[in-house]
Amino acid sequence: EQPNQYPECGQSFLPGSELVKHWCSHPSTRPFACSECGKRFGESTGLLWHCLIHTGEKPFICTNCGQSF
Repeated sequence: EQPNQYPECGQSFLPGSELVKHWCSHPSTRPFACSECGKRFGESTGLLWHCLIHTGEKPFICTNCGQSF
C-alpha cells in the first residue's frame, strides 16, 4: 500500500491533494440515496433538500416580494 492510497479502490494521491474529495465520492460514504434518481448523500439533510427538486416544493417565501423558492 502506498502513502495516500485509498484502500477501497487502490487509487493513489499526492500528499495534500484530492484524497478527501475522492473518499467522499465512494457510495459507502454516502448512505442516503434518493428513491427517485439514485443520487447519494452523506447526510440525511442533503437528501431532504435534494428531494425538493423532484416534488417541486418551494418551502421559502420572500418577505419582500412574496415569491416562493
